[in-house]
Amino acid sequence: MIQSDPQVASPAAELARFVAREYGRVLDIELAERVLERWVPDGEAPDAYLEQAERSGPSSPERRRLVQLVTVGETYFFREAAQFQVIEQTLGELWAQRGRRIVVWCPGTSTGEDAYSLAITALRAFGADAGARVRIVATDLNASFIERAERGVFGPRSFRGTTPEQLGDFLTPAGEGFAIAKEARELVSFAVHNLIAPESYEDIVGAQPDVILCRNVCLYFDRQTFREINRRLAQALADGGSLFLGAAETVLHDSGLVTLVQREKTFSLVKAAAGAAAPAMPAPPAVRQAEFRRATGLLGKRPFHGGTGPLRPLPFRTDVEAEPSLDQDILGEAAILLDMGEYLKAAALCHQALEDDPFRPAAHFLLGLARRLMGSLQEAVHQFRAAAYLQPDDWLASFHLAETYRSLDDRDEALREYRATLARMDAAVDEPAPALLGGFAPEYFRRASQRQADRLAQE
Repeated sequence: MIQSDPQVASPAAELARFVAREYGRVLDIELAERVLERWVPDGEAPDAYLEQAERSGPSSPERRRLVQLVTVGETYFFREAAQFQVIEQTLGELWAQRGRRIVVWCPGTSTGEDAYSLAITALRAFGADAGARVRIVATDLNASFIERAERGVFGPRSFRGTTPEQLGDFLTPAGEGFAIAKEARELVSFAVHNLIAPESYEDIVGAQPDVILCRNVCLYFDRQTFREINRRLAQALADGGSLFLGAAETVLHDSGLVTLVQREKTFSLVKAAAGAAAPAMPAPPAVRQAEFRRATGLLGKRPFHGGTGPLRPLPFRTDVEAEPSLDQDILGEAAILLDMGEYLKAAALCHQALEDDPFRPAAHFLLGLARRLMGSLQEAVHQFRAAAYLQPDDWLASFHLAETYRSLDDRDEALREYRATLARMDAAVDEPAPALLGGFAPEYFRRASQRQADRLAQE
C-alpha cells in the first residue's frame, strides 16, 4: 500500500488512498501522479476535483473516468486454454451431479472475452441444451468494459490465444472484426459490480455460483483486500463448486475453505461437497519443515499470504530441479528483454510461460522484476512471494521481495525478508542461475542483506 508521511497530503497520495479505499486497486505514488494528470481536466485544481469525485456517486462522470484509468483490460479469448478444457469437464460433471442449471460467475470480466469463452465452452459441452443447463453472469468494475462486452464485437487482438477460424461456429464477420453468435450471447448477462462493495456476492449473481472464473483481478489489490476478496469468493462458491484463478493468485490463495486440485495441466480450488470434510492440503513431499517455514515467511510472526483459515501448505512442483535452463526457453529471452529495458515485452513472455505452467518459480521471479522496474511494487510483491514459496531454497526472490518492501516503506516486512534471505543463503545448496544475478556475485547479496537488516533493526 501507499506509505507516506501523514503530514504530507499530496493530491497523488490522496488519490491513491481514495482508489484503494473505493476500489481496492493499489497505486504507487508515481502511478497515482500519472493517473491524476490524465484524470483532472485542464484548469481544475487536483485537490478540489478529487474532493468533488469523493462526494459524487459511483456512476458519476468523474468516478467513471477514474475507473477507466485504474482498471486493466488485458484479456483475450481462451487465455490459459487448459483451464477451459477442465471447465468443460467440470460443467458436465456438475450437471450430472445436480440435475439443475449450473451457475457460472466471471467477475473482472473486462471486455467480455473470458465470459464468451465460457459460453462457447458451455455450448461445446451441451450443444443446443446449453441454454437450459448453464447460466453465466459476468461483472466488472469498469462500465465502459461492460458496454463493450455487451456489444459482443471483437477485433484481431482478442484472438491471440486462438483464431477466429477455430471459433468459426460461434462467430460471424462484423466489419474488420467478429461478432459473437446469438446462442453464445444469450448465455451471458453482464453487470457493473465492485468486488469490494459490501453486498453479498450471491445477491449479485442471484445464486451461489457453481463455477467462478476470476483471473488476474486480485493481483492489483493490497494484501488485506487480496485476502478478503479470496475469502469471499470461496465463501460464495456452492458446495462442490470450483474456483479458477490466475496462476499467481492460485499459488497464494489460502482461505481455508477450498482445496487445491490439479487436473490435466491446470489447477482449481474446489469446495467440499455438502456434509463432506475438506481434505487437508498435501504437504510438500520433498521439503523439510525448516525449509517450509522459510518459504512461507514464518521466520517472523505472520505468514506471508494471510488468509482467514489455518495456514496450509500448497503443493510444490516435484520437478523444480528439472526446470529448463533460462537459455533453453522463452524465459531466457525475458531475462534479456529485462536487461534491455523492454519490461512490457518481458512481462508478456513471463505470462506466456505461466499459462503453460503456473508453478514456474523463474517465471514468477522475472515477472516480479518486470513489475518492480515498471513501478508496480505491490504487483511485484505478489510475484516474488510466489517465486519464494514455490522454491524455498532460492534466496534471490526473498532478497528482491525485501527490496520491494523497502521501496514501499514497509520496514517490518523488509527486515523479515532480509533476514530470510540470509537464512536461505546459509541453507542453500545451489546458486541461482547467473542470468538472474544481474552480474553480481552472491556475496554482494549477502552483504547488502546484512547491511539493510542491521540498519532496519536499529530504526
